[in-house]
Amino acid sequence: MQIENLPERWRRRIVVADTSFFFRGEDLGPCWNWQGWNNGGSGHGKTRVGGKAVYIYRAVRIFFGLPMPGVGDHLCENPPCCNPRHVEPVTIGENTRRGNAVLFQPVDPEEAARMQQWREDWGY
Repeated sequence: MQIENLPERWRRRIVVADTSFFFRGEDLGPCWNWQGWNNGGSGHGKTRVGGKAVYIYRAVRIFFGLPMPGVGDHLCENPPCCNPRHVEPVTIGENTRRGNAVLFQPVDPEEAARMQQWREDWGY
């Protein structure tokens, strides 16, 4: 999976980071930072394939013949990255658990006790 094998229209919108990303002791190479269109909110890059808007990380994985079921979890935690070695296909639930969703953040024990008291007071 070499960046040189990607279509020119994608390559010219990618800036390769200076440093490699290591995950569980394995060198997964540098981030391929997408400089083109993105979705605005989270910074995930987008492109058009067959007239349809798709995330660039998904398009790159499919281009290289890699499976892309579910959603992509950026192991490098860099949303513009489209290096296929940095993106792992996972379920939406798993991606949420791995991320920084407020729903899964630890709760202060005192705050948890106040919330429980509130539920009991209001019959929840």
